[in-house]
Amino acid sequence: MPVHVELVQQVTLLKEEIDTVHLIEGIGIGEEHPHVANHQDNVADITSKTNERLEEVSKLKDVVRTMSKRDIITKFGPGPHRVRIDLSFKDGPNYFVVEMASLDLMPHAVEVFLEQVDHGLWDGCAFVMNAMHVIKAAPVAFKPEYGDKAKAFIDAKLETLSFPEYSDSF
Repeated sequence: MPVHVELVQQVTLLKEEIDTVHLIEGIGIGEEHPHVANHQDNVADITSKTNERLEEVSKLKDVVRTMSKRDIITKFGPGPHRVRIDLSFKDGPNYFVVEMASLDLMPHAVEVFLEQVDHGLWDGCAFVMNAMHVIKAAPVAFKPEYGDKAKAFIDAKLETLSFPEYSDSF
């Protein structure tokens, strides 16, 4: 479990404990039980530590984004980046093009996907068409000769993002 999630859970539990003590002791709003001050100090300390960790995580994400953008430009150029996916459907399209988000919006996600493509990890994977307009992809081999595709993603250390990136602009 990530450290910041654990700290947030601790803060929540301490706040609930304070509320319980107030209820049991019949302490009204504005009154303070002798033990509450100690718990409030603990809550404040944990809250402070949580905020510090969240700031550290944010800084690390910024470093990853900066490095991803630099590495993409070096290896794949400045963009825009598009990937053509060729398909083997009996009925339906025989290819589609995936347009990547701008490097200013989601550089880490773009880098991971481009590296997956560059490593040939999507080659031979199953693509399923639904309702003739939705295509789903999975790291599952289309034919047995393509082997264990999920393992290939793991072996290449490209099976997941370090953190999710979202953009309302794309």
